Amino acid sequence: MFCLQLKQRLFSCSALPRLISACSASTSNKDKLPSKVGQVKKNSDEIWKERGKLALPKLQRDEDQIPPKRYWVEDWKLETEDEKYSPLKEYGTNTKKWDYYSKVIWPPNYVVPETGLPKAREVFHYVNSIHYSPKRMWYICQFIRRMNVDEAIKQLMFKKNKGTIIMSGLLKEAKKLAKDKFYISNPSNMFVAEAFPIQKFIVKGMRRHAHDRMAKRRFRYIDVFVRLEEGSPPDYKGREKLLNVNIVYLVFLMDDGQEPQQLSELEQNALNRKRRLRQFRSQLQEEEAPRPNDGQEDESVGMFVTFRSYKPIDIKVPKEIEVKKEEEEHKQMFLIEEKIQSQLEDALDSTVKETVDVTTLAPRKIDWDLKRAIQDKMAILERRTQKAYAQLIRERLESGNTDLLASAVNSAARVDEYQDEE
Repeated sequence: MFCLQLKQRLFSCSALPRLISACSASTSNKDKLPSKVGQVKKNSDEIWKERGKLALPKLQRDEDQIPPKRYWVEDWKLETEDEKYSPLKEYGTNTKKWDYYSKVIWPPNYVVPETGLPKAREVFHYVNSIHYSPKRMWYICQFIRRMNVDEAIKQLMFKKNKGTIIMSGLLKEAKKLAKDKFYISNPSNMFVAEAFPIQKFIVKGMRRHAHDRMAKRRFRYIDVFVRLEEGSPPDYKGREKLLNVNIVYLVFLMDDGQEPQQLSELEQNALNRKRRLRQFRSQLQEEEAPRPNDGQEDESVGMFVTFRSYKPIDIKVPKEIEVKKEEEEHKQMFLIEEKIQSQLEDALDSTVKETVDVTTLAPRKIDWDLKRAIQDKMAILERRTQKAYAQLIRERLESGNTDLLASAVNSAARVDEYQDEE
């Protein structure tokens, strides 16, 4: 990381060729390679602990004097840069600077002064002008950072979206570039040291809404940069080990001739169960299969198919048993015919047993069902009518007019007669 920051600082100054040539041509004693005598080989955890210390903040006066790095790279001809946004004027990383890092040649067995470790081989690769959001790509880059390149490709393929497909294709191209151009024999032994997007340009457009309303659109294009480094990544970026699973080492020979394998306890139990079922099935087949009679088949033996889920095979049975089963089926058919014989005879009989005269049927009124429907309402109305009669008679008795009383009683009697007639 410090090397990359130093290169970016060099590219941002005006005396870039002079500084690079001075670094590459230095003859100071500090530039000599440290002796390998007494060096202790460190494991992955110790290496990443020391690399993590480099990110801690430190005052400039407390920094150690780092000797200039020894490397060779071709001079950048700045006088040929006529573009408006040249790498010298533009801040940050761009595609030309990223290609320039790939041209740096380090001495063999070079030891990095900051870490005291040999310089690992690196591959710089990028893809430019991708129509995608830089914020969405940033999450993908942070996900695969410091992850093994093969593991990163597998994890990215689990989620099929535009960003993951672009990043997985970029990592595959970087692996191929490491083998073909940089002659790294085992590209799978590399991890993603850096991955980040940078916004390149924005194309503005318009979008039409309802009622002729217009809105701005911004099409963002980005460059995605990747740096692969040879070595093992930190352990916290790998897969977690299985818990509460006793790993046992079994050396066995399968019937199919497979090699010894490493199985868990659950897989071992499942394998033993499959073996027992296979042996049980073979025993059943041996018991039920007929014995060979000098290559001649017995004519008295027929084929009988059993439709059972636990015994889906064809069984040969003697013809005598088959004939007995057919006779039983015929007997059952005759029993069914005897049971329905009486019903068949009744259906064929066309004699008339009893005649019915239409005139003897009791006539019904047309509105008999209507009266039944309104019977409850008519009962309420009848009570109110009787109450009205009583009230009318009481009023006429109080007035003392006997003629009016007689006419009221007669009118009530006539109403009752009319209802009875209906």
